[in-house]
Amino acid sequence: MTTPEEIGPHPKQNGANDLNSEKSGPKQGAPDWKKSDAPDGGLAAWSVVLGSCVIPGWFAKKRGTAYGIMSSGSSIGGVIFPIMIQRLIPEVGFGWAMRAGAFVILFLLIIANLTIRARLPPSPRPLSLSALTKPLREKKMLLVTAGFTLLTFGMYIPIDFLVSEGLSNGISANLAQYLLAILNAGSFFGRLSTGILADCLGAYNVFTTVCCLAGILVLALWIPATSTAGTIVFAVLFGYSSGAYVSLAAALVFKISPVQQIGYRVGLIFLFASIGGLTTNPIAGALLAHDNGSYLGMKLFSGVILLTGSTLVFCARLHHTGLKLGAEF
Repeated sequence: MTTPEEIGPHPKQNGANDLNSEKSGPKQGAPDWKKSDAPDGGLAAWSVVLGSCVIPGWFAKKRGTAYGIMSSGSSIGGVIFPIMIQRLIPEVGFGWAMRAGAFVILFLLIIANLTIRARLPPSPRPLSLSALTKPLREKKMLLVTAGFTLLTFGMYIPIDFLVSEGLSNGISANLAQYLLAILNAGSFFGRLSTGILADCLGAYNVFTTVCCLAGILVLALWIPATSTAGTIVFAVLFGYSSGAYVSLAAALVFKISPVQQIGYRVGLIFLFASIGGLTTNPIAGALLAHDNGSYLGMKLFSGVILLTGSTLVFCARLHHTGLKLGAEF
């Protein structure tokens, strides 16, 4: 789930203005565009999914660290791309700014495709409806899938609305345009550190703790934060806590699945999580309109659903370990 903190809403620009900008060449002055509107496409999300499926074949130990390093790359992109697009749009227009981003992604993907290889050859096996639906008949897998899907709803709201909410609180436009980059910088360290901690304390223990922290931060810090300093602190801390959501998703599946089914099962949880990625913005927008522009209801929804999703994943952990709260899992 681009990972969830790099994906923002599509730019809300008038089609005629886009067409005129293409014809007239570079624009002068700042466009009516927010940094949070810079999408990296769905490609970052797919990169995380496919990369997560490759890791188990190469790493018998330190998988959490490997997942953290792998997923931290998209956080670097989440810092660089919004700033790059923000600077390019006034110079070359929206269309060529998007093309420049696409060319960078294409170049990096060429390197990846030329250098990556499988450790084990593929072993085709017959597919059956029973085999495809088997994960959905397992309680632990169902709990992880449901929890991860709910977490997607909660994670996307701060990512997509942090900039606009900051502007509504009087943060200057020059500073607000960097809030998403600040959040992604925090996520970079969160992904690395939670991956390392997962190898020591257990993926489920770290994942549920950090994702629960994300919900607490939304309710206890983002809701009352109206100052510039408070918003920046929230961006850093929430970015850090959102790191586990991306870096440890596949590690959760690995703990409860046969190794030959890791790829399918990781894809399955991201399939259901994509529902949240698709519908979070419309839901949040409806809450915003219902509250006459107040962000309170939207923040409450995000915080509560983050805590609920974390609880479901924790229930999967309890289903495996029982009430042994100190167990490494």
